[in-house]
Amino acid sequence: NMRLNQPTKKEANRQKLSLSQRMHSQVKNWSKSIDLFSKDFIIVPINEHQHLYLAIICYPWLESPVYTEGEFRIKPDGKTREDSVIDEKDIDGVLSKSKERSSVPVITCRPCILMFDSLVANGRSKVVNNLRGYLAEEWKTKGNKPPRSFTKGNFPGIFVEGPLQENYCDCGVFLLHFVEKFFENPITDFRFPVERKDWFSQQDITKKRDYLRKLIVRLGPNRQFNR
Repeated sequence: NMRLNQPTKKEANRQKLSLSQRMHSQVKNWSKSIDLFSKDFIIVPINEHQHLYLAIICYPWLESPVYTEGEFRIKPDGKTREDSVIDEKDIDGVLSKSKERSSVPVITCRPCILMFDSLVANGRSKVVNNLRGYLAEEWKTKGNKPPRSFTKGNFPGIFVEGPLQENYCDCGVFLLHFVEKFFENPITDFRFPVERKDWFSQQDITKKRDYLRKLIVRLGPNRQFNR
């Protein structure tokens, strides 16, 4: 009985791993032949509690933002009461304090994680932390040098303020439309806050749902689909 209850060597080794290492080990083969750090954007669809939303990892190869006026550093100044207020779209609570939109030049490229959620307009800090942990382990696995860390300071999470769904069934359609619009009308200013309120309308989502229904019917002519 003791032998049956004892963990196997594989299980024992797994227990020694950190949470990020265990999570990465479950999906590491997905990118076995791909260098994710050569990509500008990594699309991460997420299904959590039967709700679909989207994360886009931006410029994972970059280590600092790129400004229109070259290298730029925010100069520290006296703090006011407003400086301590954290915007709910600032997932890690590190960007809103700097008042980027009014104090720094346009940021054309930024290493960050953009969150798109058609049902809620803030939160998801756990997901962002998990993605940063994944990137850190992926960097180690690929043998990239020198060592690099992915933190809320150098790889922030930003909630993009975009259109919200008006029901509880369109999250998947919104996810697909977010991806399409991201590449069709890309973000060119990564200063916080990032807003896309007028990206598309609810009517566009209705049209997209109808288009997808017709596409599924066309691809599966022997199947019966109801509206």
